[in-house]
Amino acid sequence: CPVIGPRPYIQGWPWQWPSTPSLAFSTVYGASNDLRNCIPSLHTSWALLLYWHTRGTHLATRIFGALFLVFTLLATLGLGQHYIFDLVIAVPFSVAVRSAFARKIPWSADPKRYGFAFGVSVALTWLILVRAAPNLLLAAPWLVRVLTLLSVAGGWWFELGLYREEERLAADPSGLPRSASEYPGAIGPAKGSLAG
Repeated sequence: CPVIGPRPYIQGWPWQWPSTPSLAFSTVYGASNDLRNCIPSLHTSWALLLYWHTRGTHLATRIFGALFLVFTLLATLGLGQHYIFDLVIAVPFSVAVRSAFARKIPWSADPKRYGFAFGVSVALTWLILVRAAPNLLLAAPWLVRVLTLLSVAGGWWFELGLYREEERLAADPSGLPRSASEYPGAIGPAKGSLAG
């Protein structure tokens, strides 16, 4: 989306914050020449993908990845380059990217298909709501909270499914994908149940 963060519009950012009612959900044309890089935050996506890919590495690498992610989140908000929405939308967007480019997992595997579908559908839902229905988001703060929780928790859940599938494929030479019901905590009938 061709929008920019709050920094150009708020005198004294980040030391002075505007009142919430004074903020409007509209694209400002003719604004300063600041970078238009908001939705989703690719800064956050890169840091998140880097952190996810430090699994199985040395502890120092994991700590570096975690710190890089935390400081990237703080910097993008603190420097006024992004809104919090941008960081939230980056999680499902990153899951979609991770799913699409998980080369070791075939598209026939449920974690890849479901992770990709989740990431694309949730990121697009956010984009449509922010662009076409900002008044709905302002009028229904419960909806914002539910979508934020769904975006972040769901994104981590689906990414964990991708990681587990990669680990399983590395340990299983047949490389056959499992169905969703074979995963712990999966939705649907368990293997060997009366319904399965």
